[in-house]
Amino acid sequence: MTSPTLTSDNASRLMRLRQFGPRLTAPGFRGQSLAFDAQGRHLASMGRGAEGTLQWWELRDDHPRACANHSVTRGTDVGFLAGGDLLVSLTLQGVLQAWSTADGTLRHELRLDAIGLELGVALQGDLVLVTSPRGHALLWDARRGERVLELENASTPLQCCALSPDGRLAVAGTREPGNLPGMLRFWETRTGAALPAIDLDAHSVKAMAFEPSGERLAVATSENQIHLIEASSRKRLRTLESPPVGTHGLSFSPDGSLLAVACAMAAFVVLRTRDGQQLFSHSDTNDMQASSALFSPDGRTLVWGQGDGTVGVWGVAPEHSVTP
Repeated sequence: MTSPTLTSDNASRLMRLRQFGPRLTAPGFRGQSLAFDAQGRHLASMGRGAEGTLQWWELRDDHPRACANHSVTRGTDVGFLAGGDLLVSLTLQGVLQAWSTADGTLRHELRLDAIGLELGVALQGDLVLVTSPRGHALLWDARRGERVLELENASTPLQCCALSPDGRLAVAGTREPGNLPGMLRFWETRTGAALPAIDLDAHSVKAMAFEPSGERLAVATSENQIHLIEASSRKRLRTLESPPVGTHGLSFSPDGSLLAVACAMAAFVVLRTRDGQQLFSHSDTNDMQASSALFSPDGRTLVWGQGDGTVGVWGVAPEHSVTP
């Protein structure tokens, strides 16, 4: 029986429905970056650590079918292109790779002149946005394997980024030196031109995510706050309090009423975006890992990378009808 759609009325009753994937026992395991394709047919995981593991599954009922398993040295991020036929991985050495989800073959590769944990990456359609601690931001067409353009240099370290659902707006968060406030930088992806930035009351920006409708952007800062920004006006709507957010820390539910927050230390919480009320929380025993927490595209489940390398699937148990 299908689980009901997650809402602010039932999110407090979240429970782990199942888990899948092999345990990852490689030394230095630091968590997982997770990604769904837009149709919810596939889920991918990049196990982060010295010996990263890239794997993805075809989602079939309660028994996902493993499609591929690759060893990727120091992998950091993963995401799907439009259509779900290609996925993109990023490594700590600045290597972008596009893989076929059908047969697991490597289709394209781009080596960046950047190395560091603070490389940011975001995907939308066939475009990949990458930002670096040197202030560089570039767009890569992962389907064609071609570099599109470099956005106007921000002249300040960038450490996370996002692309709007329509692909027209690129956003990156800064990590400012000294006591300068962190900022949100914006660009038009068609021209690469910079738009006016937003100052934030924080030292750095930790994570960000667009609402599926594209109307709002959630931005987590080092001050344990999440700012909701109106995308069209780039104005701050409200601020929510939150626990420390990890690198892959934010995910909206499809209707935008809920926000999954992946914490920096082996936990995730679910907040109501209307007022910031915490509706659910769960923690793991492996406090050395920080993993994605993502709503599925249909909004019925939430997946979280667990400390043993498996993927937990969370939802609300369906109500069984009782026959008199």
